[in-house]
Amino acid sequence: MNPKLLLCLALVLSGCLLAGCANEPTANPSPSKTTGRPQVFPPIEDVRTFFSGSNEWYGHSFREIISPPQVTRVILLEDKNLQNPYFRKASSREIQDYYNRWLDHLEISDEKAGDPFVAAYEGPWPQFAVITKSGDVIYLQACGGTGMLIFGHGIIGTRINITGFGRPSGAAKPPLNASHSLPSVEVNYVLDQKPDHWAGRRFGQIIQPNKIKRIVLLWEDMTILGHFVETPELHDKLLALYGYDRANRPPPAVAAEVEKQEHQIAYGKLLDRFEIFDQKGGMIHLAENEAILANLIFLADSGRVIYLEIVGVIDDHITGVLLHGSGKGVRINLTVLPPASDAKRAE
Repeated sequence: MNPKLLLCLALVLSGCLLAGCANEPTANPSPSKTTGRPQVFPPIEDVRTFFSGSNEWYGHSFREIISPPQVTRVILLEDKNLQNPYFRKASSREIQDYYNRWLDHLEISDEKAGDPFVAAYEGPWPQFAVITKSGDVIYLQACGGTGMLIFGHGIIGTRINITGFGRPSGAAKPPLNASHSLPSVEVNYVLDQKPDHWAGRRFGQIIQPNKIKRIVLLWEDMTILGHFVETPELHDKLLALYGYDRANRPPPAVAAEVEKQEHQIAYGKLLDRFEIFDQKGGMIHLAENEAILANLIFLADSGRVIYLEIVGVIDDHITGVLLHGSGKGVRINLTVLPPASDAKRAE
């Protein structure tokens, strides 16, 4: 069948699904605790694209991909080294200055973007969200100190190698002036995380669906993908809408649309459940048997940015969420079992 026809079919059927043909609402209506009327979360966007999408970043430098005049904020989302007891405890200013210099080094570098990969010797390093003037989110994930993975919505992920940072060189380029430098890295989404006025508030009071304009999925663990997102029942139902099944595999365009719809529906349902829970925010913490299962960014109409980490026990259930804002953060305990477990308990 003609690939263009398949893509048109995917778009048409996607519209039917959004309208409720599959009895799986992707608009995510949830009853408000205050008004009783449904509130709506916007669709979830996934920045991680590896096989389909534009490859417009390939062959370009960091400054061509992330142009300082187009950037409004750079937010440090995570740096596991800050929790390493063997490392010297640096001040917030020292950490900020270090990452400012690091990103300035990338802006000066002539290294070109290529295929994304992480070498075996490259450990986990910091992660950043870059917010642009157009409201887009670019996700940066460092690979040790030797590379940077770059992801953007609808654009195939890429990598730029980091060379020469911290080493003097006779051929070193002059430092960037202020007009060509990125905004200072905001480190208080990781540091100084105290409940502040979020203490004692529910999820739906901190993240109000009708005030959120975009939700961006940055990363997810295979645990949450297999247990809560791409469930066999949902996958089969979506394939059937497009006239396919597991034995009769769809072409790439349809498969990509099915995966997109799976994320829309499943994460929409999770957010609906989070929004109606009564549990209140408290101090951020992780138990020894807990891990981060997914990371999302919420952009509000006011320009506020909230970073969400879904917490759970691997291969078991979701135990809560960590909400991070500028200089504040809370944990809300929210027990969510996989759909199959819920069904068994209901019997």
